[in-house]
Amino acid sequence: MSQITKREWEELNNFFVTIQPPAQNELYASGDHYTLYLMLRRMGFRPPSDAMEVYRMAEEILAEGYEE
Repeated sequence: MSQITKREWEELNNFFVTIQPPAQNELYASGDHYTLYLMLRRMGFRPPSDAMEVYRMAEEILAEGYEE
């Protein structure tokens, strides 16, 4: 997975931390995964359609950090 820019990382992180834990459970779908999906697409990623996989992918991208 390629690293994102610092600006993209901050944008993704700022949104990701606002997602409440229940939203990451498909039983309490908040629609946040759609926003996350579109954000990742805009950054050049090809996220899966499954909501839980979108969250997992975002976590991995954030964990990798950003390009200096």
